[in-house]
Amino acid sequence: MGIANSLAVYMGVAVAHLLVIGVALWTVGAWTGQQTDSNSKSYPAGLAAGLLIVGAAIVWMGATTWPGQRLERVATQLTAYLWANGSFLLGAVTVLAGLTILTVALRESGDRLFGELGLVSFLFGSVFWIISLAFRLTVTVSAAQEMARTGTPPAFFEMWLRWAGLLFGIYIVLAYLGIAAYGGALLKTGLLARGFCWTRVVVGLAAAAKNA
Repeated sequence: MGIANSLAVYMGVAVAHLLVIGVALWTVGAWTGQQTDSNSKSYPAGLAAGLLIVGAAIVWMGATTWPGQRLERVATQLTAYLWANGSFLLGAVTVLAGLTILTVALRESGDRLFGELGLVSFLFGSVFWIISLAFRLTVTVSAAQEMARTGTPPAFFEMWLRWAGLLFGIYIVLAYLGIAAYGGALLKTGLLARGFCWTRVVVGLAAAAKNA
């Protein structure tokens, strides 16, 4: 995978996270407007939005420093490679924490299905992505170091690279399905304008279909 294509893929992940941020920010605004007599429901929504913003920012930092997956570039830009993948890992965990809190807030506002589906989708997707990242932080680094010494990549590497790419692809599809589910949750609670919610549903489903 070329550098430009690799960066485009990871920018796609960041866009998915930014869509979730949009949901969170609009949601906390709705809660703040409707819960003027109490902070009990606006607080978890605000905390969720904060975690999602931080998580997406971390992912973006990784995406902008991603050197690609070519072994020669990994070997010569090892620090950037480790930084980028470490950022993806930390961002994934932070986003999951934010989505967990957002799901609780949505449940308290009347949704007991779509928010849960969205969280499960992101959770399972993140498991696949974290496994893929673990591969990149261990096997890919080892293969790059071997290639730097011998001038030849390990025979097994190409096959395992495709496996890791498949896991990442599964994550992308599940992440966008999760965005669609959260759009459905916001539709059900009636906290936001229907047009905004339907946009999340349609964009999430269309992006999932495109990346499937």
